[in-house]
Amino acid sequence: MREKLLDIIKHTDGLGFIEAVKVTGSDESTVFETMDINRTVIVRAELKEAEESLQGEFGMRNLGLLQNLLNHAPYRADTASIKVLSKEHDGVAQPDHVEFTTEGGNDKATFRFMSAKVLPAQASLKQKNWEIDVTPTDSKIQEFTSLANMFNGLEQFFKVTTKDGNLVFQLGDPNGSNHNVSMTFAENVSGEFKANLYWPIQQFLTVLKIGKNDSPKIQFMSLGALQVTLETEHANYSYIIPAHKK
Repeated sequence: MREKLLDIIKHTDGLGFIEAVKVTGSDESTVFETMDINRTVIVRAELKEAEESLQGEFGMRNLGLLQNLLNHAPYRADTASIKVLSKEHDGVAQPDHVEFTTEGGNDKATFRFMSAKVLPAQASLKQKNWEIDVTPTDSKIQEFTSLANMFNGLEQFFKVTTKDGNLVFQLGDPNGSNHNVSMTFAENVSGEFKANLYWPIQQFLTVLKIGKNDSPKIQFMSLGALQVTLETEHANYSYIIPAHKK
């Protein structure tokens, strides 16, 4: 369980703008859902193998603390114990807290869960008709990151178009009077994307950075969504970033 939770924390709290995560667990699946306060990134993760001790519906806040407890040397020892303990809420047993205990039970720490009822409703994308589907190379991600850093302070959003079979990212208006740049993010793309939509640069690059070793796959929908999917040893992740119009 330790490594599964650390993986989830890295790919949620590690973004730097997530406050809490909702957990929904059953015999068949363990799902984590969250989004930032402004709903600029919607995250859904599912463990590849359901975690029996996380069955129920509850929330987790202060994930940085949980990460530190999981990595604390005395609690990582082979003789230490990490257990999820449940408590009855409204007549139903739900996970209540994680108990960390060192050998002999003399030293303990408790990480409390929270009621799912106090969490905001989680957003979802029911219709998933993706027009563009690409797996970018590391070099293209680095190239776009470099250009975005150059234009930092000038542009907060990037536009996506297709041209001659290429997926093109645009910073600034090429027909305007200000600085602008375009780059080919992927070649030999199947499909066309002509929607006049923009996406936040910072959030997009943050997701790509956190998943740089997880084979990120990127999809675009003209109805107004961008999705980055990642796969790790323990879970599958989906990050949906809603589009903006100018």
